[in-house]
Amino acid sequence: MDEEGSLKGSMEFPSQGVSAVELGDIMIEEAKISFTLDDPNIQGDPKFEGTIDESGKKISGEFSQSGYTGTFSMEKE
Repeated sequence: MDEEGSLKGSMEFPSQGVSAVELGDIMIEEAKISFTLDDPNIQGDPKFEGTIDESGKKISGEFSQSGYTGTFSMEKE
């Protein structure tokens, strides 16, 4: 969270040479989470929708961009 209490985050995509992409529209409701990638250089309206596991360390769901959808997960080390 930032100073105003808003959720903040960023992601890196090393295989695509992309680092520190800010997350936008972060929404968490119970175990559901969604966010967009807030970068005008990334095309295709990328969006993630998924769930947070019981440990709070892993999220998984679907990532969609440019009409394509695939599974996605990430885990805090």
